[in-house]
Amino acid sequence: MKRNLLYVDDERANLVVFRAAFCKHFNIIEASSAGQAMELLRDNDVPVMVADQRMPDVTGVELCQTVKREHPHTIRMILTGYTDSDSMMDAINKGQVYSFVTKPWDRETLLATLVRGFEAYDLSVANSALIERLEHRSEERRVGKEGRSRWSPYH
Repeated sequence: MKRNLLYVDDERANLVVFRAAFCKHFNIIEASSAGQAMELLRDNDVPVMVADQRMPDVTGVELCQTVKREHPHTIRMILTGYTDSDSMMDAINKGQVYSFVTKPWDRETLLATLVRGFEAYDLSVANSALIERLEHRSEERRVGKEGRSRWSPYH
């Protein structure tokens, strides 16, 4: 079964090209604005989101900041024709963006990056589930020890 990938770009031609390049591998969900992207994220399970950096309403990095807050496991990537390395590194270091891909992109290279993004999503979800189980077990043990540590003549 193909997995969902959200592609956000205000230029229709870019949406068409992206879909044509990757529709055999992923279920491409398209958004032409950040607002539409957030609606689609609320309504769909989206492991990976790719956004254009230059859009009229917000930048791709700003969208990634919002997505990180509301959908922390979703892997966020940026496509950009610009190379502002300071803002790229800042966004990556703050954990807002998994990867920056420059335009024009190479299909095979971007496909490999997208596949790694899905792997990173799966690891993130699995790690969160393990942490939750460990915290639950730790709490059970703590409560169990407290119950046994109280002295009672009926033990």
